[in-house]
Amino acid sequence: MRIFLALAWSFFLILSLTGLSFAQDGTKVLSLLIDREIHEISVRDCFKQWIQELENEDYVIFYHVLGKESQNLKSYKEIITNDQPDYVIKLGNLKMPEVQLAQRNKKDRSIKEVISVQSYFPLMSLEPFPKEGRDSSKKYFRSASVAIGQINLAYHMSSTPLPKNQLLDQYCAYFEKNLAYRNCERKVKPKASAMVESDFPNMEKSLTTIDPKYVLYQDFSKMIERKSVDMTFVAAHGTSRTLFVTNQGSHKGIHVSELASMPNNSRFWNLYSCNILNNTDQANVGRSLMLTSSPTLGVLGSTKSGAMAYPQFFFKSLSEGQTFGKALLSYLKFMALEYLVLIDQESYFDNNGYHGGLIFNGDPTLKFYGCAEESSI
Repeated sequence: MRIFLALAWSFFLILSLTGLSFAQDGTKVLSLLIDREIHEISVRDCFKQWIQELENEDYVIFYHVLGKESQNLKSYKEIITNDQPDYVIKLGNLKMPEVQLAQRNKKDRSIKEVISVQSYFPLMSLEPFPKEGRDSSKKYFRSASVAIGQINLAYHMSSTPLPKNQLLDQYCAYFEKNLAYRNCERKVKPKASAMVESDFPNMEKSLTTIDPKYVLYQDFSKMIERKSVDMTFVAAHGTSRTLFVTNQGSHKGIHVSELASMPNNSRFWNLYSCNILNNTDQANVGRSLMLTSSPTLGVLGSTKSGAMAYPQFFFKSLSEGQTFGKALLSYLKFMALEYLVLIDQESYFDNNGYHGGLIFNGDPTLKFYGCAEESSI
């Protein structure tokens, strides 16, 4: 077994270092970045079956096993430059690149402070990443073509990580859910639920323009009891480990330890809450929703303060058949190049990077649809 693992690892590294390309016209190139801590997942059947399904869908995959010394922006950019991918998937607890974003004073537009945030922005284009300025960020986003996603299930609340086999079991459970969804035999109109706290009245207005139509709830416990939901949208204040919502009649903070034990019947979540996918916190809210017992395949949220304003633009792309990765890429490009200009705001890099921390924790090659499996409420 050790010899086999060594050979598999060596094969990944050879592909990574040589930059060989076997892509043909009509195929999609995927750079798969695997955390060395879980590289043994590559010999499990669940992983092989997921890879086979991607190849059946015309994905050409380049494998890169990365240790801690290679989890940095320079290494990521070298991989993207060599592979020229349509998609990048970070598999495991790989570090995210950080960027410096300027927060400006509203009156004179002078820089008030510069903040460092975890962001996928530097990986979406082969153009040099802009430090600041409307013109440079416009050029950057016009060239953006790489859809990014991460499958990070390294969830634990203590200082002691999960045993390796248990962690690998979590990933296998995810791949099995992933394959069942991809191979859905009876696709139906998606079902969607939403909860919007009173501090975010514009979010409820945005949801009225979205297809599928959302069923709005006033109580979190009632919302999550609904069966076979395809998308759940929540607009509420939050931290990496707490979601502040109305629950069982009172407004309170739901900690991840409680959230992980509550019903979760939703395949996808879009959380308009700050820091909900903070990658420096192993036990963030976003990861807690993707544990083995849940049907959840992906969570959209932010690594920092901020979230997805104007979600109708993102859902429009999903409804047109784009994958989650491409829909998020389209959203960011649209917001940077068109909408923010129309409402006379600076680009993300000059406006505290409100959207700069947006990530999709899940397989970005998935598309959005309903799948009939059981009777629903």
